[in-house]
Amino acid sequence: IVSFPVAAAAGECTPKNARLVGPSGPVAKQLVGLKTWPDGSLREARLCFYVNLAAFRSDLYVLQLDPEAEESAAPPDGLTIERADDRLVVKGTSIGAEFSLVSAAAGDIPPPMTAMIGADGGRFGGSGFYGAARVTSVEASVLEAGPVLVEVGWKYACEGGLAYELTAS
Repeated sequence: IVSFPVAAAAGECTPKNARLVGPSGPVAKQLVGLKTWPDGSLREARLCFYVNLAAFRSDLYVLQLDPEAEESAAPPDGLTIERADDRLVVKGTSIGAEFSLVSAAAGDIPPPMTAMIGADGGRFGGSGFYGAARVTSVEASVLEAGPVLVEVGWKYACEGGLAYELTAS
């Protein structure tokens, strides 16, 4: 994944109409940390896109800030994002992960990553909690959901007033 900052003047381009073009045509892109002008046009963001280059090769990619263009690029090959009420499953061609989206104030609080997913669909691994302080609540949220990358965040509260935040991309 390649990322870099972009900015535009008020009214120059809407986030939907910022089109990325590579050597083979339109490329799926994602604007992360998007800030807009009062009219809804793109002010600034981080432009993220997937590139698969051979060693010692370079390609040219151009971000077209064109208010008349329509986004038409498909997500990177093999990337799928499936969202349910309690989980988010992200898979590539060779590996994936399942993340918990459970927000709870008590009871069984799941760990953030409930499983890794192999190319064959088999589930393995995951994450867990360790330490003396028991987790008492969690608030989960999807911060970014494709088409190029996914980011999930969790805010945990523990016994004794301890709190922490975790983000997975």
